[in-house]
Amino acid sequence: MSFELIPSAFAQAAEGATKSGAPMWPMLLALFAIMYFFILKPQQKKQKETKNMLNTLEKGARVVTIGGICGTVANIKEKKGNPSGEDTVIIKVGGDTKLEMTRSSIGRVLSKEDVANNQ
Repeated sequence: MSFELIPSAFAQAAEGATKSGAPMWPMLLALFAIMYFFILKPQQKKQKETKNMLNTLEKGARVVTIGGICGTVANIKEKKGNPSGEDTVIIKVGGDTKLEMTRSSIGRVLSKEDVANNQ
């Protein structure tokens, strides 16, 4: 077996790689654009929708927490002086049972159709 051809094959591959360096920039730009439109843009849209949902949360709304607890918003305590800006939401889960949690722990607000289908 002749091992003399291996170094010359690597040398030829290295020469070819240096000649084709220019078309790499459009490929990188295209890859970044694809990543932006398929990963970053939908993530920003989802964050905006979640923030809007949490800001429009009102008393009496049926909610599901990120832990899976279903309940009705009984009260919202806004803390304007709090540096983190976390508001406290009191959720009535059944009978006289009430849970106090941060607003950001609300996973979704159930629509009236969802509530009607679950009962």
